[in-house]
Amino acid sequence: MPIDRVLWVWTGAVTTTTATVVAEIVRPARLARLTVSTRHPGRPILTPAETVGPDGVVRFQLTHLAPDLDYRYTIEVDQTTDHSRGSGRFRTMPHGPASFTVAVSSCADTGSSGAVFDAIRAVHPLLYINAGDLHYGNPRHNDVTTFGDLYRRTLTAPAQAALYRSVPIAYVWDDHDYGRNNADAAAPTRQAARTAYATYVPHYPRSAPGQAVYQAFTIGRVRFILTDNRSERTAATMLGTRQLAWLQQELTSASGSHALVVWINPDPWIAEPATHADDWGGYPDERRAIADVIASARIHNLIMVSGDAHMIALDDGHHSDYSTAGGAFFDLDGTQGEPITRALGIRHIICTELEARGGVLTGRTSSGVQSGEAKAAGVRASAREHQTTLRNSFGYANGGEDVPFLRRWADRTR
Repeated sequence: MPIDRVLWVWTGAVTTTTATVVAEIVRPARLARLTVSTRHPGRPILTPAETVGPDGVVRFQLTHLAPDLDYRYTIEVDQTTDHSRGSGRFRTMPHGPASFTVAVSSCADTGSSGAVFDAIRAVHPLLYINAGDLHYGNPRHNDVTTFGDLYRRTLTAPAQAALYRSVPIAYVWDDHDYGRNNADAAAPTRQAARTAYATYVPHYPRSAPGQAVYQAFTIGRVRFILTDNRSERTAATMLGTRQLAWLQQELTSASGSHALVVWINPDPWIAEPATHADDWGGYPDERRAIADVIASARIHNLIMVSGDAHMIALDDGHHSDYSTAGGAFFDLDGTQGEPITRALGIRHIICTELEARGGVLTGRTSSGVQSGEAKAAGVRASAREHQTTLRNSFGYANGGEDVPFLRRWADRTR
């Protein structure tokens, strides 16, 4: 899509009556404003003109919207309207009981324009939640400009840009979009990450403004809780004292006031205790404290959705209970793999399988991680089993570790 006056735009913090639109304007520019309209007769909403910052970023706060209604907007820069990258749409959240679709994913290569983003947009979700690793930029320095460049690469990738112009987002980081691999509160990028998040991301109100990026919001009768598993993490705690107390209070109160509670937890929950592990297995005491709250409050309307593991994993509650005396079971989705494969008519899948002993997941894999040479071997074995020739197939991948896998297709690789 050609660049006119706007480089990228995305929408978030959508409620029944409010929304936030953030965009980067082509410089030099002085003022920008939004024209917002619906399909219903009536005058469009014109926001006050906002001053374009030195970084080109402008933020629009929309209020007094109507619930459960489609809105379209265009951005006007110095009295010139941008109908290409400067236009978008969103739907406000319903009030009370409603049926809706929410899409969740994580872990995308920096600047990825993969078909998965078109697939997400095609199901017309009310909201897209990114559960961390929006990109794999691995920033190293306390430099807001670096984060701005990474957001720009992500938000101008064609497939992602189309998604963000069409569907509002809720987003919380993991390690690679916050700092380097396994980054925590000691990361040199911590302050720059928080400052850039406040500048570039259309987020819901944070419970600790200017600090960690954990947040919660409601859609209909569903409460969504997003935790920041990185910027308060130390060797002793994943969430930090303040966020842990907030999470326990949210879980307790939301389970009583909402029909369903969804915890967006960026890192794997089911894992064996292990010193220095980057998942919840590295924080067994804190995990047990959360599970004890779930058990004591008798919370049985909780679903957890996690990312980071690069595998498909679903649990119906039989393996997620880490409470002292039991009673903290809940459904857990590593990704929405099974519904996607079913919807796409995929009959066979090769993936990393989790090991179970005595009906309990151990946190290990049963036959190794499907990566590198192992993935290539798995594909060859599957082809033999199903009497399929790879000469009539195509291979797609997104990382250097997939080179052995892609070699099976010679010239026909992506």
